[in-house]
Amino acid sequence: MPEVSGDEKVSGPSLEELMRVAERELKAAPHPFWLTEHGWGHTERVLTWASILGQIKGLSDAEMRILREAALFHDIGNRIDRGTHHACSAKMVLQMCGLDPNEIPQECRGEIKTFERLGLPEDECRAVADIVLWHRKKMGPVDMSETRIVGGEVVRTGLLKALLRVADVLDIDWRRARAYEVVREKLPPESVPHWEGHVAIKGEVFEYEEGEPAEIKLFVSSEEKAAFQVGELKKDLAGSFPDWKVETIKMERCEDWIHC
Repeated sequence: MPEVSGDEKVSGPSLEELMRVAERELKAAPHPFWLTEHGWGHTERVLTWASILGQIKGLSDAEMRILREAALFHDIGNRIDRGTHHACSAKMVLQMCGLDPNEIPQECRGEIKTFERLGLPEDECRAVADIVLWHRKKMGPVDMSETRIVGGEVVRTGLLKALLRVADVLDIDWRRARAYEVVREKLPPESVPHWEGHVAIKGEVFEYEEGEPAEIKLFVSSEEKAAFQVGELKKDLAGSFPDWKVETIKMERCEDWIHC
């Protein structure tokens, strides 16, 4: 879990308070058997990756706070509808701030209903909702130059959208597919590459030196099966951080790893 320094909290709830809200929402969400892990464990790991990436990119305290908040709530819309969960999540964030969910024009196939309250300032809440909406690639390419004023400060929302996308896809290893052996016989064909890709990735190392491109090393039991998830990661990086490198390392022995 990322550490939070006391001076990061300017107004509104603490990160820990928001984490409890997100956890309750995620645990209330149904989880279709064919869907890889999108619950609280995934969200915690995305939050950690977002914090790491934010430090690398030199975010301000306000930008880091907003990125972390978006990471916490990016998947809560799964409790309403998986296919439009990015819009559902964004609309839920607005509703939890006492704002009109229809400020987000994209469709959410289901009723926006939550009794949670976030207590965020309105401009910050709108920024979080917008970043949550754009975490999904189907929204199209991110405009990295986009900014908005939040709390009287310029916030690089385009950069934050790109960082959340990458943080989301960096949760890429076998932990996303713990139930594979249980569900593998029932999976629809289009879901199999997603699951097998996660299963084949046994670990990852993120290397970064200031002034140099970041490098992500993925340790895999099968390069063929890992290819789908590796390809998704490369697509996200190519759109925002094209100089970052991804290397797959084939494991010669994996007797001590699950699902090898």
